[in-house]
Amino acid sequence: MIQKPQKSSFQKNRHLIPYILLAASLFAMFCMVTEPTRDDFYYQSIPAGSPKEVLDFLRMLYFNWSSRMVTEPLVLLLVNLDMTVWRVFCVANILGIALSVRYLLGIRNSVWKNSVLCMLVGAFPFSYYASAGWITTTAIYLISISLGLVALYPLRRLLDGKKSAWWENALFILSAVLSCNHEQVGAVVLGVYLCSCVYCAVLRRKVARMQICQIVIAAASILFVLTCPGDAVRVETEIQTWLPEYADWTVPEKLLRGVFHAVDYYFYTAGINFFAFALVFLLALALFLSPGKKPQKALALGGALWLCLAVGTILLQRLGLLARDMLFPWEEYGVNMLSRGVDVARAATALLLLFLLFGELFWLFGNSPSFWAGAMFLAAGFGSAAVLGFSPTIYASGNRVFSIFIYATIVLICHIVNQVFADTCGRRERLALLAAGAFSLASTAKNIWLVAGA
Repeated sequence: MIQKPQKSSFQKNRHLIPYILLAASLFAMFCMVTEPTRDDFYYQSIPAGSPKEVLDFLRMLYFNWSSRMVTEPLVLLLVNLDMTVWRVFCVANILGIALSVRYLLGIRNSVWKNSVLCMLVGAFPFSYYASAGWITTTAIYLISISLGLVALYPLRRLLDGKKSAWWENALFILSAVLSCNHEQVGAVVLGVYLCSCVYCAVLRRKVARMQICQIVIAAASILFVLTCPGDAVRVETEIQTWLPEYADWTVPEKLLRGVFHAVDYYFYTAGINFFAFALVFLLALALFLSPGKKPQKALALGGALWLCLAVGTILLQRLGLLARDMLFPWEEYGVNMLSRGVDVARAATALLLLFLLFGELFWLFGNSPSFWAGAMFLAAGFGSAAVLGFSPTIYASGNRVFSIFIYATIVLICHIVNQVFADTCGRRERLALLAAGAFSLASTAKNIWLVAGA
């Protein structure tokens, strides 16, 4: 019997090379930031030399500004350390996000699939993290998102039929407690676990205790946010500062404006959201490579061409070759979607594109767990942005509030790649890699340009 030659250690672990390159590129990117900015200086001015001073600061925040009692002490710590520590913190968290996505989606040792994941995670628009101070924003958002993904690990264990040790369950619970202190992450974790409970109750006739536990933690965290007196003070202050007309909006109007603002950002933002662009093209590519009806493929192609037209128009507007009020008028932070009336035609086409994405997912996967998982990823990201219509802080917060939306898109793209394409890189797979790589390269180029100037 002829024995097959054993693979070397390098061949077995080639799929880890993209993660090493990701860490190196991230560290280089954050080395472009040489000093604190904006809110970082405020936190540096806070006396925090003893536990009592930190508690006094947190008490002041709780009654006057914020419910984020978990991440605020981390900000105080990071702003008083060397910038190298902050850079390592950022790289570690983003690398944790990438590895968590790999684990949750069950991506195996395919080099090209792990490369797609790392390219997309590395191409996240990091300039978003400069909007309230580099250290402040990354400390609040990155730790919440990375731990929020760890809080979802029990779902992967449930799908694999594996049991967790007590210390693993303790880690998952602690991750939920820490991450859900961020209201957007808490809402996503709660929504995902509620959906998983419905799935398990209907198809498996059994709901795991960890699912119930994480739901209770996420719901309690959101209740804590809603009852925090500081949040009420903050809302009142920011209504007066940013959006006085917010006080007169009804609940349906807040919902409508939140939805419109979310889809407008996703497809027509002046900053060009290459992740939505990549998702539209990858879905269209997957549909064209799979057997299906011609009308479905034509609709997918039409959506991709429409988005090309929109992005091309916006780029010409940014270059000054077209007036800003032509076809896709835009202002910083989506002003026209909130305080100057809704551009109905623009918002309606964006909403249609979003519905088309849900439709394409169904055409691709049919009524299967893969469809419902993909739809949940898209709905979670969209919901995390649409809920901002209930807060006037959307003006003050800037684009960083869409971080979860972008990460949800990255998860969705990797889910499609993992489910539709093979582990080995054939012709179809090279096309998918080319599509994801082209938009990742565009995002990276924009990153270098924006981060250098941020």
